[in-house]
Amino acid sequence: MNIQILPRWQHQSVLRRLENRRVVILSGARQSGKTTLAHSLNLENSVSFNLDVKAVFASAQSDPEAFVTQAPGRTMIIDEVQKAPDLIPAIKVVVDKNPQPGQFLLTGSVDVRSKPEIKESLAGRIGNIRVRPLSVGESLRLSPGFFDACLSKSWSHSELEKKDYFDLALAGGYPEAILKSPVERYLWHLDYLDALLLKDLKNAANIRRADALKETISILAAWSSKLMDKAAIGALSKVSRNTFNSYLSALKLLYLFDEVSFWSKTDYDRVGRQTKAFCNDSGLMASLLNWNLNDVAKDSDKAGKLIETFVHNQLCPLIELRPHYDMFHYRDRYQREIDFIVKSPDAVFGIEVKTSSSVDLKAAKQLRWFREHIVPGEKFVGIVLYTGKEVLPFGQDCYAVPMAALWQNT
Repeated sequence: MNIQILPRWQHQSVLRRLENRRVVILSGARQSGKTTLAHSLNLENSVSFNLDVKAVFASAQSDPEAFVTQAPGRTMIIDEVQKAPDLIPAIKVVVDKNPQPGQFLLTGSVDVRSKPEIKESLAGRIGNIRVRPLSVGESLRLSPGFFDACLSKSWSHSELEKKDYFDLALAGGYPEAILKSPVERYLWHLDYLDALLLKDLKNAANIRRADALKETISILAAWSSKLMDKAAIGALSKVSRNTFNSYLSALKLLYLFDEVSFWSKTDYDRVGRQTKAFCNDSGLMASLLNWNLNDVAKDSDKAGKLIETFVHNQLCPLIELRPHYDMFHYRDRYQREIDFIVKSPDAVFGIEVKTSSSVDLKAAKQLRWFREHIVPGEKFVGIVLYTGKEVLPFGQDCYAVPMAALWQNT
């Protein structure tokens, strides 16, 4: 099986955006599958250019206006557009003259929308779709049914063991890395990071000390799933606060790390205000920290960080498929904490993550409290994702559910 040509969940979303927006950009980390997705659309009237090719890049740099007008009437696919940001104003001129949708399909390994001049240039003209490393559901060719199952409470028994979840988390979702042996995957991740910093760092930020940035990446990887404490992380990385903030911004622009916002939709004054940090791929995180199966099987702290990061990586593509679904976390001054809260037009989903293969009523204690005190009167579904096999009701719309439900078909 060639995992690189697996159908992506965003396929139909991209086609719909091309029917309604003049410019669509597929954004995400390198090697996450953006180019493969773009070409899998099989657009009938399109032409492709990759700015990683020296001659193509030289052409785009020398005359941006001529470059973007060389294929009138066709969808122009431009890979790695962040390498030639001067193309963006030229694209704006083209689409301002012609409001026809589907003129440009861009891919970017750096979030070019963060630059003020680009944000202004394409405001209202661009549709953005995030492409993440493969989810388990995509790699198994399953449809994204988790939230539908949560609404209908139609989860299934699972045959997976705890070790199976560790294996999936350690593999991660980068298409080229998934099927490699643990040793080869580790080497691939390290080579990937070196190449990423070499190719894209200059397009993300003015970083002078790549060695200090790599050290910060490893520290942030160890911080994955924890509350973001910039002072503590900065102290560990031995850089100034301003330098750390610039590093963090660069790594977010490269799509290596995400932050999950705190739940703020309440007047409860004891709610914490810190975001949570997550590595964009649990496999990359494990390689950066040199963790293997034995490490996580014997260390509950490592196992918890790895599995919560893995769950985050599975939830994000599910949420991004659905309009008006947003992810948060909850923590208050009394140490009440819920790993993930997903607010949707249909319900509020509270999600706790446990690496244990057996759980009891205590596992849903915070979910029940949240339902009663923070979202009373709203439709609420509390889910304890665990590595066991059975679906177990825990009262008050709370359930323990096998983690495999994240890629369950409805």
